[in-house]
Amino acid sequence: MTKRLILMRHSQAAHGGADFDRPLTEHGRRLASLQGSRMALDAGPIDLAIVSSARRCQQTFTALTSGGLKVAEKWDERELYFAGDYDALEMIRRLDDSIKTLLVLFHQPGVGSLTYHLTPFEQREELRGGFSPATFALGEVSTTWESLDELASVKLYPPMI
Repeated sequence: MTKRLILMRHSQAAHGGADFDRPLTEHGRRLASLQGSRMALDAGPIDLAIVSSARRCQQTFTALTSGGLKVAEKWDERELYFAGDYDALEMIRRLDDSIKTLLVLFHQPGVGSLTYHLTPFEQREELRGGFSPATFALGEVSTTWESLDELASVKLYPPMI
């Protein structure tokens, strides 16, 4: 069975204050809730969500679930606050293959860079517009998590508002 990997950037956050503690804006909460509905329709239930412990990522996750996304298990990872693409990929590669649908919710530039590097070359043009807040990429994984180095296909879901 093919596995699915969802890489998502947190939704729109407020400015000012300590970066780790920045909350979502009201608009950001609405965007994330709408994205939760889209994710639920296109990806189905999530086996595991690994979420940066930064406030804006935690609030994005809450809004995703309020939009209808079902998640069996959630791990909060402070390391994702600082993670680059390679760090996040190594975290994914340590997972058990019983996880069929995985959501990793974290920050730029890591999330955009990881998505770009995992996207098949012929599909990379779609990523040229950047990875705006609340955007997620849904990829098909045809290998084990441990040997993941390229997705079979990727579809990008920028927010619709």
